[in-house]
Amino acid sequence: MIIRTSLLGLFFLIQAAAFGQVLEARFEVLYSGASVTGIFSDTSVEYHFDTDDLENSYFNATIQVVSMDTEMPARDTQLMKKKYFHADKYPTMTFKSNRIYRQGVSYFVEGDLTIKDVTTKMQLPLQVSFNQSGISVLKTEFTIDRRDYHVGKSHFLLEDEVSIWIELKP
Repeated sequence: MIIRTSLLGLFFLIQAAAFGQVLEARFEVLYSGASVTGIFSDTSVEYHFDTDDLENSYFNATIQVVSMDTEMPARDTQLMKKKYFHADKYPTMTFKSNRIYRQGVSYFVEGDLTIKDVTTKMQLPLQVSFNQSGISVLKTEFTIDRRDYHVGKSHFLLEDEVSIWIELKP
């Protein structure tokens, strides 16, 4: 699987249950040449991130698939079916980090992304922003091929690549 950093504009907001933090996640896929974006309103994230203790830092996130909202209910219903997310059988998507490290001035997170019955190892760039109180924002951007996760098949109207942008505000 090829993972690429993406700068595409993607928009949706997730309120995370743990510790009152906000997890913003954005995604975009092209359908018939038009941008389709969506949101997941039910998610949870547990994490510990300390730039001085990366060995003990981690991120574990879970998204409830049925909470997807693309602002078109008929499309959302279609996406929950077996052909795409098969939400009855695979109700969650997860990311669990295995390692967080620094290379020069850049941070990276390695972990397992699970969608449906497929788990892949990911290495993602992690942007860290600071303010006077400490860490203010953690961000990553990447692109996946939805077919690698059995989310639909090749289709001339639906692009294979899905761009994802995630931002955590502790």
